[in-house]
Amino acid sequence: MEEVSRVEQRREMLEAPRRFGISVTEACRLYDVSRQTFYYWERRLEAEGNTGLENHSTAPKRSPGRIPWALESRIVELRKAHPRWGARRLRAELRRRDVKAPARSTVERVIVRNDLRRAPAPKPPPPIRFERERGNELCRRETVRPTGTTGNVAYGDWIIGLGRAWTRTKVRVEDLGTVIRVWAADGTLIREVEPDRTRRYLGTGKPRGVPARM
Repeated sequence: MEEVSRVEQRREMLEAPRRFGISVTEACRLYDVSRQTFYYWERRLEAEGNTGLENHSTAPKRSPGRIPWALESRIVELRKAHPRWGARRLRAELRRRDVKAPARSTVERVIVRNDLRRAPAPKPPPPIRFERERGNELCRRETVRPTGTTGNVAYGDWIIGLGRAWTRTKVRVEDLGTVIRVWAADGTLIREVEPDRTRRYLGTGKPRGVPARM
């Protein structure tokens, strides 16, 4: 089905009384418009011809509130020379040069109208997801703990035996979820144990071969 344009509909409406022998009121009722609208388009057709039936732009022919073109060009030149200057700084520089500067909001509109806004900051890269086969392998907690007179260190619900060589000193406990490591102040690994959630004492077995921290 062919679509009829607005111009053709208005022409048909104006020609309806003559073509069908009906009154203007009946034509207005047929095309669902008011009599004022009918006569408005009739005056437009008589004054401008067929182009009068087209929609006219509603934009004003002149903008009395717009700044002079020479001043806008001055703002554009300053912005291009100093891209980091904002509307407030540009306005201050114009006043320093004995130029009657417009309001800050007007300077901002000039920047937007001339497409001189600064490019947005680049988006950060997507986060890198670290995944492991077993849960809590990436869970890491670290704390400094003092040892007792027997060389044991308390951590959470557990007591980790280090031996009497480590009495009355401070050690660093690293909890990786599946493994607990105890480090000396110089970065030497003292003990590495796999915590048993059902026991409180983690023994003093030999540590595994984990390189010392530098």
